[in-house]
Amino acid sequence: VVGLIKPDAGSIVIDGHDVVADPGFARRVCSIEPQSQVPINGMTPRQAISLVARLRGRSSHDVVRRSTDLIDALEIGEWADTDGARLSGGVKRLVSFCMAAVVPGRVVMLDEPTNDVDPVRRRHLWAQVRALADGGAAVLLVTHNVIEAERSVDRLGILDRGRVVVEGT
Repeated sequence: VVGLIKPDAGSIVIDGHDVVADPGFARRVCSIEPQSQVPINGMTPRQAISLVARLRGRSSHDVVRRSTDLIDALEIGEWADTDGARLSGGVKRLVSFCMAAVVPGRVVMLDEPTNDVDPVRRRHLWAQVRALADGGAAVLLVTHNVIEAERSVDRLGILDRGRVVVEGT
């Protein structure tokens, strides 16, 4: 979807743009939280989140406000200024989500966003996922935890070998 790999077949269209033909457009309008941990050793969560926001064009004032809002909403403030190498897997996962959500694209892709996240912060995370969708982003969520996801999603699609086999509400 973000143009890193060319599909073998089919098409991907976002807001009327063929992103296979124009992968640069895809990278401008998509935010992504990869399944693997983001490499934030040597920086703090606050720095990592702010860096992404600045790269996506936000002003310094907006960066501080939005970063703080996400850190507070996910209750990770006690680790906000801790070096990334010292964070638990769950906190790193939440920071990765914040990096995707701080300046959400038209499409926000989240790959297993709740992996390693404790139950309390999972609820906060799902509320933030819902807020992204309510704010106008199309959220593409990859998860094996359908029970959790069904509380937060509007439409469901099941893929098998890269093809949609069923979709609906």
